[in-house]
Amino acid sequence: MVRVDGLPESAAELFRDRSFCSVRCLRAFCLESLETLDSLDTRQARDVVTDLHELYQAMAQAFAQILSGA
Repeated sequence: MVRVDGLPESAAELFRDRSFCSVRCLRAFCLESLETLDSLDTRQARDVVTDLHELYQAMAQAFAQILSGA
């Protein structure tokens, strides 16, 4: 099982109490999450949800760390 720790608080919530069967599954989860966040991260959404863009950036940083550590 693969668990994710040590992320910025904005991204940590996405991984809290989750474990993955492999690094491949973890990467797939990250890519799917980034795709979802990207579709929601519009100018109009930022006016309503101010931390959405920050969450996307934190998730992208987490994904980069996962890729560099694997």
